[in-house]
Amino acid sequence: MQKVLEYIKHVEGDKVHRNKGEKDITSPYGIYKHAHPDASIFNYIDSVANSLSIVKNSKKWTAEDILTINKNLDTAEIDEHALAFYEEYFKGARLHLFDKNAKILCAVLYSNSTVMMWKSVQTALLTLQKQERIDGSLELSIADGLFGRKTDRSLSSRSVQALQPYELYDNIMIAAQYNYVSLWHKNKIKYGVFLFGWLNRLKKILG
Repeated sequence: MQKVLEYIKHVEGDKVHRNKGEKDITSPYGIYKHAHPDASIFNYIDSVANSLSIVKNSKKWTAEDILTINKNLDTAEIDEHALAFYEEYFKGARLHLFDKNAKILCAVLYSNSTVMMWKSVQTALLTLQKQERIDGSLELSIADGLFGRKTDRSLSSRSVQALQPYELYDNIMIAAQYNYVSLWHKNKIKYGVFLFGWLNRLKKILG
């Protein structure tokens, strides 16, 4: 988990921020307050803001407010809250099903979108089936972004476990890029503000 958190911190940043198009702040480690308002990390960040007489709702914080708050955050406490959040959040990611290479990639994708992570994994599995690199009789026939019996069975199969290092990783990475761009093509106005960030996140994972 510590290695996973290090990568998430690397790709998401170690400061409170609010990206263009977001409805609220995003904490260090990429936890979005609009999606996870009850995460304990935001209670801590709000308490720091209050101690600095920044009492308005975080949706209305200015860039100057955020800069001031970042200067007064305790790194160790932020790390503790992030660990508590992701230990619970990642229970749905089934990271134990992936090797150490794909595990990091899937964790970073999952921290951004659970559906997009599973859709990318399923797309990668379908590609590997088509290439006859894994057993094609595992019944997985669609990338719907939902973890179910067929996805579980495929990932747990001997043929997936026998893949060469980075083989599943490479296919998930390619699938993620394809799925992000495809989503953007469906609604450029809605997703245009996010596409650069999504692709930049993948670029950081690649190093």
